[in-house]
Amino acid sequence: MPPVALLRKYAPPGLFSAIEKLHGGSTVVAKRMGLRCLHPQRPNGYWKSRENRIAELKAFLGEYRLLKPDRDPALMPSHVEMIRLGRSDLVQALCRYEGFSNMAVLMGLRPYGKAGRALMAAAAQRRKGEQKVAKIADEVRLD
Repeated sequence: MPPVALLRKYAPPGLFSAIEKLHGGSTVVAKRMGLRCLHPQRPNGYWKSRENRIAELKAFLGEYRLLKPDRDPALMPSHVEMIRLGRSDLVQALCRYEGFSNMAVLMGLRPYGKAGRALMAAAAQRRKGEQKVAKIADEVRLD
């Protein structure tokens, strides 16, 4: 079954809406047609689990690095890149629960874009402050 993005782009107007609203969704239609979905529909509540989101992101990053070997592996892919590669479900889940930049930091990646740079700068400031507090605490204990 073609990804949603391709259906919306190349299929006749209204086809995607009809599949979703009238025929039970792309997973059901693919099954009826004898096709398989690239990313099968997840059960209700699947994305609420942080472990599931992390596992899906790790799997995506493995595939992504194979597709774009010249890209810096420490940089989180952008929303647009993930959507173009058919993972709008993962993008929506990350934005809804952690926030895209926060998940990048959690995974040890550099966030993409201006908000990501601001988040990294704030984290660096926080680390510097923690180091200063630890240094002062060590000096006070020595006296």
